[in-house]
Amino acid sequence: MKSPKMRGQAFIIFDDVQNSTAALRSLQGLEFFEKPLRIQYAKKDSESIKLIRAQENATAAALAAAAEKANAPKKPRIEKPSTPAEPTLQQQHIAMMNSEEVLQAAEMVTAAAAEAELEQLPLKERQRRIQTVIAAQSTLIGTLPIIPEQPSNSTLFLSNLPNETTKEMLEILFKQFTGYRDVRLIPGREGIAFVDFDKDKQATIAKDALQNFKITPTNSITISFAKK
Repeated sequence: MKSPKMRGQAFIIFDDVQNSTAALRSLQGLEFFEKPLRIQYAKKDSESIKLIRAQENATAAALAAAAEKANAPKKPRIEKPSTPAEPTLQQQHIAMMNSEEVLQAAEMVTAAAAEAELEQLPLKERQRRIQTVIAAQSTLIGTLPIIPEQPSNSTLFLSNLPNETTKEMLEILFKQFTGYRDVRLIPGREGIAFVDFDKDKQATIAKDALQNFKITPTNSITISFAKK
């Protein structure tokens, strides 16, 4: 923006709020031209987003009208009773592809293919890809119900980690939480780690936020309080 009031400001447009939230949290305070970036949500959507949504709504309305027209009962004739119109081949195909069985099968195939591809990569490349997934998804995590377990304390115990997990990967996940102190991997013990925080409450917040976080298609982190 070139007006005096807007000098030094810019608008960045994303396709959805999840991606914009990830960018906001990842880049907040980043040094840019020797100044920290200050990022916040705009007060309203951009014109391009409004246009896309209007087009999507118009398409949905047209499809709904077409479906309603196709499913409307025909006027009965005296000489021959009307019969309900059978679904077209396209409608049958869409219904089949959207069925729960097909969607579940597709999800399983996708996860298996991703895991197979990951296993074929060299160790450093597997680590790099896992670290990239962590960085991209760590700001999109929802909280989960708290499961009764060990009494809360300032140290978390992580399990079900991929064998390629490094300290740097886990730091990307946990350093975004207030009170983070350190990540400790256990030599000779793959798949587990400990994360230290300053206070019990800070550890609890990180635990609830990252519980069952999918670090790979087949590895969901299990987090509990470490035994004292």
